[in-house]
Formats: sequence, C-alpha cells, structure tokens
Amino acid sequence: MSKLISTDTSKNQHVSGSLCTSAAVHEQVFKIAKLNGRRAAISDVGGTFTYAEYVAHTNALGRYLQATGVKPGDTVGVHLPRGRAMAVAMLAVSALGACSLLLDVDCPSTWLEQFIESATPRVILSHDAASFCPPISEAVQHITLTDSGLPSEVAPDDVPLRAADVNLEQPACLVQTSGTTGVPKLVVVPHRTWTYAATTQREVHHITADTHGAWLFPAHTNVSASVVMWPFLTAGARLSAPPVDTVTDPPELAQWIRRHEITQCFAVAPLAQELVRLEWPPCALRMLLTGSDRTREWAPANLPFEVGNWYGANEVNIVTSSILPWEDRLTS
Repeated sequence: MSKLISTDTSKNQHVSGSLCTSAAVHEQVFKIAKLNGRRAAISDVGGTFTYAEYVAHTNALGRYLQATGVKPGDTVGVHLPRGRAMAVAMLAVSALGACSLLLDVDCPSTWLEQFIESATPRVILSHDAASFCPPISEAVQHITLTDSGLPSEVAPDDVPLRAADVNLEQPACLVQTSGTTGVPKLVVVPHRTWTYAATTQREVHHITADTHGAWLFPAHTNVSASVVMWPFLTAGARLSAPPVDTVTDPPELAQWIRRHEITQCFAVAPLAQELVRLEWPPCALRMLLTGSDRTREWAPANLPFEVGNWYGANEVNIVTSSILPWEDRLTS
C-alpha cells in the first residue's frame, strides 16, 4: 500500500514581489494563448502546437473529461510520455480543478497499481490501454489519447473551456516516489507550488518568451511539471521534447540540441555529466541545469554554455541553487 504525503512549497521559494502571481498555471497559459496565440508552444517528434492550438486541444479534452464525469477535486491518472499529449492532459486536468496522478510509463503496472489503488483516479489517460500488463482495475475508466492529446473521435475546439474556480491550496498533482525507504508513496503537490515554482524558475533562470527549452526530465516527476513544463509555458516560451531514444544517447541528444537551437534545458545528473564531457562547438544553448546533491565532476571551462545545479526533494519541496542570486551565480 502506498502512502500519501502532503506538501506546500509556497514559503520555501524565492520569488520577487514583482513577479509573484496568484493565478493558477492554466489561467496563465490561457492568457498567453489570447495574446500570442500564433507563437510556438510545445513540440515533439509528431509536430508543433502554437499556443492557440495547444489551448484548442485542451478545451476539447476538458469537455470530453467533463462528459465522462470528471469534476473538481477528482483525480485523473496521466500515463503519458513527454510531448504534446502530456501537456494537453496536464493543462486540461488543471483547468477542471482536478488532480493529475503522474504515472511512470516505464514502470510495470504491478508497481503502478499501488499508486492507482491509493489515489483512486476516476479515469486514466494513456496512449494504449494494453501498455498496462497486467491490466489496470476495471473500476477505473481508461481513455486512449492520440499523440495530439485527444481521443481519436474528438476534434480541437476554439470555444473556451469553462475553467473551475481553483483554490491554490487544492492538489494539482500526485507524484510517485519511494524516497529512501523503498516503500511506494505519493506526494501531494498543490497548485500554489506550480504557480510559485513556475514564477521562480522564470525569474532565477531568466526564462522569457524568446527562450527555447528542451523537455528532457522524466515526465512523471514533479520536476518535469514545476521546473520544466510550467515555467516555459507560462512564459510564452517554446518547449520541445526530443525522441525517446535520443534522450538516452548523449551524442545524438547534443546534436538535437544544436539542431533545434535549444537555449536552456534541465537534465538528470548522469545525463548532464555525459553531455558536458562532449565536444561542443558554438551553439544557441546558454544554460544546462541539473539536479544533484553533490558535484562529482566540474564541467570544463571551455563549454559554450553555463552549467548550474538546482536540487531539492519531493517530500519537502525545498530547493537549493548555485544560480541564486543571478549576479553571483556559481556555474561552470
């Protein structure tokens, strides 16, 4: 049986008063879509959504979920890889006032069942119900999404979704972790964490609408949402997810980063370590972030970009950074 742990990071984040916002992340994204709908928002191997297209797909999925009975306070399982479908699902669930249960697509369903039993989601969103082997409980409705984030019979909808009145103290997502005990448990992340974390990342890492981020972190983690997805998408920036096989091949990933003119990315420590060992010609990348409790190998001084460390834990949601304040940052 997995355990639930409640957390709140609002008192642990460094946020300047000028940037601090009380708007939930979905409200911020919807506003950007109204103002700059033609800007590129989210890309994967299957294509790119502008902000207008991103929200149109979110509107349609949100209404579909409402028709299945999803209401504010419900939990929705999200069993999807990095990409447009994941981004649409997370935004729709947030707008409905529901809570995303983030499930690792690489974990066996026997492990995931423990989290599903604890969280009791109303529905689970994934690309293929057969990916759960053995099958998930028949008591949980399964909805299959295409790569665009919609069931095959549903079309994008420009009519705005009527979003729920979300209190920032409500749960935004549940993330799986085994901590240091090996016992599976779920960490409750409130909307306030997403809002404050997105604001903090934009400020500390200088994320603007002109930034092009790479989505490299495992999709089922809170880091993926709080440090990667929402900071870029609430800034009106572009976020791109490379092919799955590319993320596990550092030389190929480095080429992808250069080819797509990525300017900032966050990579798990082992991957970041391999990337900084490569030969890098001049490129658009200006910051490679990683998260580790210790620095085992300092990055070479001749890299054409900086390397910074940003580390914390789901259980307490406190982070430390070598980049804050920016003027005195400690990077490679």
